[in-house]
Amino acid sequence: MATNAPTQVIITDTFSQQVDKINTISLDLGATGRLLTNQDSDTISALNEHDSAIRGTNTGLVASVLTTTKKNLVDAINELDSDIGANPASTLTTTAKTITGSLVELDSDVGVISTLSTTNKSNLVSAINELFTSVNVDSDGKNAHLDTTGVMESLENLDSAVGNLGFATSFPASVVDLTTAVNNVRVDLSLLDSDNTSLDGRLGALASLDSAFIGTERSSIVNALNALRADIALIFDENGTQLN
Repeated sequence: MATNAPTQVIITDTFSQQVDKINTISLDLGATGRLLTNQDSDTISALNEHDSAIRGTNTGLVASVLTTTKKNLVDAINELDSDIGANPASTLTTTAKTITGSLVELDSDVGVISTLSTTNKSNLVSAINELFTSVNVDSDGKNAHLDTTGVMESLENLDSAVGNLGFATSFPASVVDLTTAVNNVRVDLSLLDSDNTSLDGRLGALASLDSAFIGTERSSIVNALNALRADIALIFDENGTQLN
């Protein structure tokens, strides 16, 4: 039966009263054999075991050693539960579904920070910021041909200047980039030597044009052909339709 005041055995109690009070105290404490602690020989040892489990090696009060905002075990645990999130096993996107397992998995995915090639190796954010600064550096390029404020804008300018590489369809299949295309054109141009010997060998020398060609008609093959076209009389049929 529960009591509201402590049971005290006093010297003036009769033997029967002392027996009743001792039995009451024993019932209030309970049987040590029913303790679930490892220490079950006496109540003090069981309480000390709980105290060690709760406080660990700390000697201060629980409220003074907890680093949570809440200062009792239940509220502190609820606070941590709120910080971690409800049922993390169902909301974690990692393969591992425990907090420790997820952190280990992420650590493996991120890799060893000390192996970063950046100057700043303190953390990933600093390393990424370093790369961002390098990419967006304000520079006009090694030969002062860039007039933008970052590598990306410079690349866009170069892309615009180079144009669509679809022109390659008019080149042999081996031509897959601008450099190869320019080299192909250079090979063709090299066939035209400085004294036009190769060209004259294919088309003939302008000096060999008939003397009937005069003035600018003798300056190029095109002008000579145009002069011939102009000399050809126009021919019409009976309906007035030009035939040539």
